[in-house]
Formats: sequence, structure tokens, C-alpha cells
Amino acid sequence: MTDNTISPLQQYITKTAANNEAILIGYANIKKLHSIAIILGFHYSDTSYFKNTFGIAQRIYEVNAKSNVVLDKLRSILKKENHTSYDKSVFSVYGDMRPYIEAAGLGGFGRNGLIVNSQYGSNLLFSMLLTDAPFETEEIHRGSYQPCTYCKRCIDACPVNAFENNQFNTYKCFISSLRGCKECVTHCLNANGMVGN
Repeated sequence: MTDNTISPLQQYITKTAANNEAILIGYANIKKLHSIAIILGFHYSDTSYFKNTFGIAQRIYEVNAKSNVVLDKLRSILKKENHTSYDKSVFSVYGDMRPYIEAAGLGGFGRNGLIVNSQYGSNLLFSMLLTDAPFETEEIHRGSYQPCTYCKRCIDACPVNAFENNQFNTYKCFISSLRGCKECVTHCLNANGMVGN
């Protein structure tokens, strides 16, 4: 994808998202739905929020509100250009956005089950907008970016050993997360010089 192939509408969408605090913006082709996914990544939090459940919930709510503002603006732009759109917010639980985030080139699957970005680690929350607009996408193959090949910081930091025997125990992680644990995210941020804003 080069600037020469990107339409003015797609450039405007990207600029609008960036001007409204989306720190990552990518596009993926969802062939089975005949749609383009506009992926938006937002900075999750600094480590001070990882000390209690209330702080984590508050921050996720704040990021979701910020994301919804951007999604509303993008939907409005697309509607004026006679394109349909459907969004998935930070709070959406139906469907897994991770394959599309990876296809858009915004990161790869991490050992902690989250998307890991080369700049921000796994300190991100994502939302997505599906549209029929004919936008350009990157053809990035799944697994082309493998951030955790030589890194085991999240495994070593996990207080409940959710990574036992090379298997990720979702239940252990979930229960620990409800108590305010985000050690894997914190340590991922420190890996390989990756830091959030």
C-alpha cells in the first residue's frame, strides 16, 4: 500500500482517526464479508492503573468512550460518501478481532493471548469498523510478525502460572485479571525497549 494508491477518502479516514487519539490505524480485507475492516488501536494505560480492578475497569471505560467518538466520526464520514459501516467497540465480545488486527499489520499474537505491537507491546485496546468502501489493504500473512519468539517475560512474571506446561490457562488468567493483575502487559511493555506513551 503506497500513498499513490490510497484514495483521498481513505487518507481522510486515517487522518481523522489519528487526530482523535487512535495511535494505530490499519486496514484489512475481510473477504467472506466482502468488507474492509478499519482497525483502530488505542493506548491502554500506564502501569499505575494495574494496581486494582476499579482502576483497570475505569481505564477501559475511558478508552472505550474515546474509541466511540472516533467510530462515530468515521461512520459519519462514510455515510456522507454513501458507504455502509458497522462497528465493534472495545467492549464488543462477539467475534475475535485479533486475526484482522494481525492482517492489518498492527501486531502479532503474543504468548499472553494479546496482540503485541513492536512499539507499544500489548498495552493496547482495539476497535474496528467494517465498511463497503473500496480501501487499500496490506497483504500481511498471519504469523509474519512473531514478537515473542525469544521472549518469556510474561511467562516469568505471571503470578498464577497461567502459562503452565507451554499451555495458556485462560481461566487462571481471567480470575487473576479480575483482581487487577496485568503483569504480562506491564512486562511486555518493558521487553525489547517497547514502551507506551
